[in-house]
Amino acid sequence: MPFNLPRAMTAAGALLCWVLLGLQLSLTVGLVSSQGGTALEGLCRYFGYLPIIANLFAAISLTLAALGRGHARRELAMVSAMILVGVTYSLLLRNVWDPQGKQKLADVLLHDAMPFLTVLY
Repeated sequence: MPFNLPRAMTAAGALLCWVLLGLQLSLTVGLVSSQGGTALEGLCRYFGYLPIIANLFAAISLTLAALGRGHARRELAMVSAMILVGVTYSLLLRNVWDPQGKQKLADVLLHDAMPFLTVLY
């Protein structure tokens, strides 16, 4: 089977999104635990944010596309959701807090890079 660059790039985008979601999950559960909360409370907080849900949708959609199971309507919905995340965060929420370290990395990649990559897709 010949090398397929578009499919490989889609797979790389999906992998990046899954890694970022895992990083943010770890950070969120760790923060909630440090405040005396449970892992379940951390999961509830994690899934309570639109960017997490939109990035999860993007990760699933990109994974399916990389496996050759892409669907135009699902991918249009994914791109639309990610544009909403990127624009809303940039215009309304960016100045609300100043993350540091790993949180800054996750923040920039989930809110800026992934919306940009999904639009490129």
